[in-house]
Amino acid sequence: MKKIFEKIKRNGYEFDGKIPRCGMSYDGKYFLGNGGGWTDGFYVGVFNLAYAFTGDDDFLKIAARYDDFFDKRIQNTEEINKENNFLALDHDVGMIFLPASGFGYLLKENDRDRDILIKAADVLVERFNDKGNFIKAWDTWAWDTDENFIEEKKGKVIIDSMMNIPLLFQVAKITGDNSYYDVGIKHAHTVAKHIIREDFSTYHTYNFDYKTGKAIGGRTRQGYADESCWSRGQAWAVYGFALAYKYTGVTKFLEISKKCADYFMSHLSAVDMPCWDFGATGEAFAPWDSAAAAICASGMLEIYDMDKSEEYRENAIRLIKALEKFCLTDDYDKCQPLILHGCVGTAYAKDAPAKLCERAIGQALVYSDYFYLESKLKLSGSKVRIF
Repeated sequence: MKKIFEKIKRNGYEFDGKIPRCGMSYDGKYFLGNGGGWTDGFYVGVFNLAYAFTGDDDFLKIAARYDDFFDKRIQNTEEINKENNFLALDHDVGMIFLPASGFGYLLKENDRDRDILIKAADVLVERFNDKGNFIKAWDTWAWDTDENFIEEKKGKVIIDSMMNIPLLFQVAKITGDNSYYDVGIKHAHTVAKHIIREDFSTYHTYNFDYKTGKAIGGRTRQGYADESCWSRGQAWAVYGFALAYKYTGVTKFLEISKKCADYFMSHLSAVDMPCWDFGATGEAFAPWDSAAAAICASGMLEIYDMDKSEEYRENAIRLIKALEKFCLTDDYDKCQPLILHGCVGTAYAKDAPAKLCERAIGQALVYSDYFYLESKLKLSGSKVRIF
């Protein structure tokens, strides 16, 4: 861990306010940018987790360099977004702002972080479709050309959303306004009904008629096939439903979390690493996704925190050991990321050729770093919780 913290601090000073994007160069350097996507909060969250681990104020000082960025990001005006090349805020506001402002509020309950969290939660509330009881995931992006996909997105929910609704539950507690809680729990029930399959595997995305709320069917965007199981989505379900139970006490949510975890663990490779999509394991090439392993490990430790089911703690340790054996870069000073072997998007689709040079396979993902470090913090006995 000493080597890891040294690397985190070194990166923080070298990056000087820049934010890593997914992927890295051939010489082990993170691709850096000015932010504006869904992963921005995880990088600042790494410093906050390092501070929670060590008590070293240097990590807080580095994190504070990004305060102006988050102040600007939360404004979400067309002018600011265009000027800074930011994507408009969508359902990922929980993952953007909780590791940064959520930690800040946890630490000192200041007005600045409180206001950011409330504004971010308002974004989720505004995206709530009361006919279908879901929070819309995505908007039309500048690069969208597929008219069917553009139309689908008007009523699309994705499993990642379960990691964003903790923001609603936290803001409901902060403000005393239960309308935030109501949106969060309704959305969780909708995801449980439609995205979780009978065998407790998951769809990546699910389409609804945005005008009527009628359910249409499951689709994949980053997985192998519509009916396969994208491993990172499965990990989001493990962690997200554990959190939904923590905030609501609905026992069904904990049961879903456990069953999704059981599915995840029963579909690992022989070396305890998850393939990017569990439906592709029979193919000649099935790349790992280290992010799925790190997220699932942290989710299972959340389960253990709540009901002391020892098997979930033991399974989390299995995943962490695999990550440390195959993916950790603590002994490679020139490699900036902590964890390698992530899969950014679809490696390939069923019945289609694998265009490996066009996909970020075997890559560094800043959220792999974040959830690995979060899992280690939980295993240390710390009670600090951000999500």
